[in-house]
Amino acid sequence: MRHGLPEIEMFELTKLGSIFFVVGLLYLILVGRHLLPAQERTTLTRKYKLARYLTGLMVTKNSDLVGKSTAEARLNELYDVTILEIIRGEERIWSGVRDAKLQANDHLLVRGALDGILEMKREAGVEIRSEVKFGEADLTTGDSDLVDGIISPSSSLVGQTLADADLRNRSDVLVLAIRSHGETIRDKIARIRLDIGDTLLLQGRRESLLHLEERPFSLVLQEVDLEKRREGRAAVAVLIIAAVVTLAAVGLVPILVGAILGSLAMVASGCIKLQEAYESIDWFVIFLLAGMIPLGIAMERTGTADLIAPGILDLTSSWDPVAVLSAFYSLTTIFSSAMSHNAAAVVLVPIGIAAATTLGVDSRPFLIAIAFAASSSLATPFGYHTNRMVYTPGGYTFADYVKVGVPLNLTFWILASVLIPVFWPL
Repeated sequence: MRHGLPEIEMFELTKLGSIFFVVGLLYLILVGRHLLPAQERTTLTRKYKLARYLTGLMVTKNSDLVGKSTAEARLNELYDVTILEIIRGEERIWSGVRDAKLQANDHLLVRGALDGILEMKREAGVEIRSEVKFGEADLTTGDSDLVDGIISPSSSLVGQTLADADLRNRSDVLVLAIRSHGETIRDKIARIRLDIGDTLLLQGRRESLLHLEERPFSLVLQEVDLEKRREGRAAVAVLIIAAVVTLAAVGLVPILVGAILGSLAMVASGCIKLQEAYESIDWFVIFLLAGMIPLGIAMERTGTADLIAPGILDLTSSWDPVAVLSAFYSLTTIFSSAMSHNAAAVVLVPIGIAAATTLGVDSRPFLIAIAFAASSSLATPFGYHTNRMVYTPGGYTFADYVKVGVPLNLTFWILASVLIPVFWPL
């Protein structure tokens, strides 16, 4: 609107978006899935190669550990060994194990490397039960569950170590192993700095694990049947969403106003609580846009965009406007693959408008090209948060993204170069 251009209508992008959807789906079914490594179904302990890090120990009568809790014995600090469970006769203790006083003949299920366990045997007076083999069944006894947890972009764990987060004491959940950027880490995991898309092997009570889905932890849990909530409000929520889309589609209210009204209706009707609405805001994106939008405005008002656009046009001086449009699509794709897709769009929009004005053509096709290219960052794990979130859980490598994403990006580039001038004439 600030540039005198009409707003993009609610379903204006649907025609080209539908073509992208069909072509992309066919590509992934017929070609893309064959380029990815085979996914082997396995147990979580095998997935994290944890079995050889699980050992059985027995506290002897003369052990220095008798009468001490694991916290007092400083086992993790001294030997990098974590007690997962205490088996005392028919009783199995895993919750609050840090504060449980050890007794003679207690059997311990511990996680740790062999050198630490051997050192603990020599110094603390425990016996290794080498004849006992542990697996997933031993970690999911009683009310204890074993699940995968993926760190989302909004998680407070991003950039922290497990020691910083104090996850075990704050949530009564134990992290057994970490998978980060294709590497499985089982030793000294408390010192690993966590990142978006890292997966954690978690052990804990069901209610404690489900609590990790909420702020501030914001973990995406796998292999847990999520409890159903507010089923009676589902129909109301669908009606509100349909109303927002309809009002925006027929032009009664702008989409922004409709979305705000819909959000208020969701809270007022009890579909979500006010606190949940607040916690669902992705502040990372908000602050990113808060920083990048002024940059785009500054580029426009200071004439920077008008200086950059002629430079691009000088490089493409012999090209017609359709070719320049195609170049902008590919440039946006490259930018989005290396930085946030939101940031790429904000930076390139004023340049695209300036280039179209210099060429004497309609700016709208350039904006459409930038919008689609910024939303189709498929060739790297970094262009979009969901790319990063499936990076580690899927066991993918950077090369997998390139193998599958580059051909699809090229296909979309060709489709956009041909169809955008048809649907939105220059």
